[in-house]
Amino acid sequence: MARLKSAPRRRRSPLRPDAAGGEDRLSSLPDALLRRVLSCLDTRTALSTAVLSRRWARLVRDLPTLRRALDRRRRARDIDGKGKLLRYIKRCDRRAMRAFLDGVAGILDAPPSGGARRRRANALYLEFFRTYDGAGIIDRMIETAVGEWGVQHLDVVVLRSAPRDPPLPAYVFPDHLLDDERHRSRLRSLTLGHCVLPPLHRYAALQRLVLQDTPASTPMHAYDAVFHGGCGAALRVVHLLCCRGASDVLEIDAPCSGVEELVVDSCSFRAIELRELPELRHFACLGDETAPVVVELSFGTVPRLTHVNLTLTFSASTSPATPHRVLDSLLGGAPASMSRLAVRFTGPKRWILPRPLDTTLLGLRELLVADVPPTWDISWPRLLLEASPALETLHIHVAAGDGGSCSSSPADEHQGGPIYWQPRRKFRHQQLREVCMVGFANTPRQTRFLRYLVRVCKALERVVLVREGRVEEDGLWGWKTVVEQRDRPWTLADWISVSAEIKHGRRWSKPHVEVTLV
Repeated sequence: MARLKSAPRRRRSPLRPDAAGGEDRLSSLPDALLRRVLSCLDTRTALSTAVLSRRWARLVRDLPTLRRALDRRRRARDIDGKGKLLRYIKRCDRRAMRAFLDGVAGILDAPPSGGARRRRANALYLEFFRTYDGAGIIDRMIETAVGEWGVQHLDVVVLRSAPRDPPLPAYVFPDHLLDDERHRSRLRSLTLGHCVLPPLHRYAALQRLVLQDTPASTPMHAYDAVFHGGCGAALRVVHLLCCRGASDVLEIDAPCSGVEELVVDSCSFRAIELRELPELRHFACLGDETAPVVVELSFGTVPRLTHVNLTLTFSASTSPATPHRVLDSLLGGAPASMSRLAVRFTGPKRWILPRPLDTTLLGLRELLVADVPPTWDISWPRLLLEASPALETLHIHVAAGDGGSCSSSPADEHQGGPIYWQPRRKFRHQQLREVCMVGFANTPRQTRFLRYLVRVCKALERVVLVREGRVEEDGLWGWKTVVEQRDRPWTLADWISVSAEIKHGRRWSKPHVEVTLV
């Protein structure tokens, strides 16, 4: 549905006389009574009232007619459909779109409020089902909103229609209707979902760009053009969500680009090459079991990159051919400026083998290893510790389960069995000061790993062990630990036992390390 956010304007008193000299008693009515009035109008007239004020726009969004149509469509999708059900779903789609298009036409044809005063709006959000006969009205809406209303934030998202229905062609964004460069320069934020990409280098003032569900026929030079030309000069944030292209390799080489944040989420690219992005500070590569995952990252000239977020899941069908090279292919060549790293590597099998990284993460100071599957050996982050000489804080979150107990099977090395580390008696870490483990279950694997950390980390001061909790994202670049209600509180005997196991060995002792059980 369409949502229109008006530009800030001076509020009018409900009792202020209108242009005709009368008293505006309609606006003084309660919301419940106004909804009753709207329900008696036809859809087109009711949606047209959204241009009156923010209050009327909010009331129109609660229109029962449209809500019932969408609810019927959602309930129908929950049923295992056949021919009759699919026809019913498609009929619901047509009715919803017909009501939506009537409402859009009503907004466009309605006279501006306040007499001859020009209508103004700051943001426009359009979500609709793709139809063959609705593109003209949508084009007209976008042209009017940007050209006449002064919209600066525009979202155009095409929703999926009925299941098993052949996909319609992607919506063609009406760039040809915005032929005035002054109109293009108004857009500060643009979101395109299942749309054919326009020549984005012509939008010189664009600061935030979100591309979603781009078709597989999209040429790769269309993505490359995002970071070049007039668009690249002002562009600061780029998000690619479920995007596809003619190739499975995404190459970005833009020495003049000002992009500071890049997110690649559930896209079909198997390799990402960041050849040159001089202003990039935040980079996230996210994937799950439903989408092919990135298996190779290449960092070129990214001298300002500080925050990296990697969330990758390899299922049984997408397991890498050479699992021992996975960490090198993802973090190999990482810049020395990277100071904060969050990784979520999951899957039914442990696809990370205990092979040291060929790259040293010189600048890494904060590390989060989240959602470690309970069948994985919890000690695998040791690879990242040994490659990060400046690391100061290490947070590990074990997913709900047995915490990686020794009872897991099978015995194959990368299917969840224990990792047999080669002894490195001379290794000592000089900077790590704090370790936090969420999901601590006091299993032998966890205890051995914590003993190793206390023994080799000379500056370690504090170890926090949380039995029941979780790690919540603070955006894409931060995190915080949330402690949940404990059914089994720790006892003094538990603390004495855990502290003794972790802080003392046969030939070493670290009594100054503070161990906290939460």
